[in-house]
Amino acid sequence: MVLARLEHSIESADAAPTAAQDEAYTTTAKPLPGLLEQWKQLKQTDLKSLNDTLRREHLAVLTLDTREFDRNAEDELEMGDEE
Repeated sequence: MVLARLEHSIESADAAPTAAQDEAYTTTAKPLPGLLEQWKQLKQTDLKSLNDTLRREHLAVLTLDTREFDRNAEDELEMGDEE
C-alpha cells in the first residue's frame, strides 16, 4: 500500500517527483522483484501440489484471482477520495 500511496502522491502533482519521493520509491520497491518471483514459484509449485492433494481427497481446490485491480478504485478506498 505504500507504493500505491506514493504513486497517488506523484501522479496528482503537477511537478516531477521530489528527491524524497524518489528515494521512498527506490527503498520501497527494492524487494518487489524478489517477492514477485516467490509468489510465482508458490503458485506454480506449492499451490499446484496442494490442489493435487485436495483433488485426490475429493475436496475443493483453491483458486486464485490474480487479475489486476482497478488502481483508481483502490486509490479511492485507500485515500478516502469520494466523487
